[in-house]
Amino acid sequence: MNMNWYCNPLQISESSSADEVKDMEKVNELYDLVKKWDECCDTLPTVVDRLYTLQDLHQQAMEFSASLKALETAQQELGQNLQNHDQLLGGVQKTFAQNVDTIKSNMEVLETRMSSLK
Repeated sequence: MNMNWYCNPLQISESSSADEVKDMEKVNELYDLVKKWDECCDTLPTVVDRLYTLQDLHQQAMEFSASLKALETAQQELGQNLQNHDQLLGGVQKTFAQNVDTIKSNMEVLETRMSSLK
């Protein structure tokens, strides 16, 4: 950049008015600001490229997170189903045991009747 117009406020002649001094200070301040942003602008395309590159990664991470949440929900449902089936199996086993006892009792009664008929 051309720095011929860049002036140090101390270099301004005493004959300059106060407004000119303020104007030059503002110009110098703006120049420093532009110079600072020029340095940032050099890295901006790299940052934008990196963000586009990371966009796919973030999309995959979001999809993975959704899949993981769905798996956790399915696991909870399976756990609840397993508990329900365990309770149902316990009921079936209890009923089956009662039925076996009833059958044994009925068989004893039947054998008693048959032996009394002989």
